[in-house]
Order: sequence, then structure tokens, then C-alpha cells
Amino acid sequence: MIPCDDNVVILDKKSDSSLRDEFLKIENYFNKEFDYSRIPNKNCTALLFTEETHDVFKQKPMPHHIYGACAFEKITTTQDGDHWVLGWIWFHPFFRNRGIIKKHWPALEKNFGNFSIKSPISNSMLSFLKHIEPSTEHRIY
Repeated sequence: MIPCDDNVVILDKKSDSSLRDEFLKIENYFNKEFDYSRIPNKNCTALLFTEETHDVFKQKPMPHHIYGACAFEKITTTQDGDHWVLGWIWFHPFFRNRGIIKKHWPALEKNFGNFSIKSPISNSMLSFLKHIEPSTEHRIY
């Protein structure tokens, strides 16, 4: 999976409940922004995007800011067998248009392979997909 030193935290069932709560909060932001009611998938692979704080006082428990998240779901189809789908990805508006998705995209492709992307897809994401050179073709699911 994606190394944590890339400021990506991978959540699993053993992850701290406060991190899972942060993931659910960001999922809620995604749903509200896109007026989309998505049923949370408890079996997804959840990722949090973080950065080290630059505050004068670095104190526990949060030496990192969480500014985004995404969820991958594993589905089984007759055509592809087991297959990863990027269910959603969301960044705080302050962190958008900074090349963050482009930076992490190769690692997502490396770890999740020729994943599909679940619709609906925002205009920003469609624009991003048109301007990258993916190692594989990602179809809309």
C-alpha cells in the first residue's frame, strides 16, 4: 500500500477511531458539496491526506492536518473479477488546485491498479483526468 511517509494515512479496521471519525467527516463534506447521498461503505479502503503542521506549538495529538480523503471499494464483476473502484475523493477547498492529486496519482495507480472511477464525477475531476497521462486507462463506473 501507499507508504505513510507520503503524508497518506491508510485506514483499516484497527485504525484509531478518531481517524475513522475524521474520514467520515470528510465523506460528509463530499456528500454535502456535491448534493450526493452516498451510503457509507464500511468495507472500503479509506485514505486520509495529511500535511505536517507548521504551527509554532506542535502539540499532541495532531502533529498533522488532515485536508482530504478518498475511498476505494473492491467490487467483483464477471468481466474483470475483483476490481478496485475509486468511490470518491475530496480535498478541503484551500488545498485544491495545488497538484496534490497529480502528486499522489502514480501511487494510487501502483496500489490499486487499473481502477475505475465511480460517477458522478465533478467537472474538476473530469478536467484532471483529461490532462494527466495515466499509466492505465481508468473507466467510469
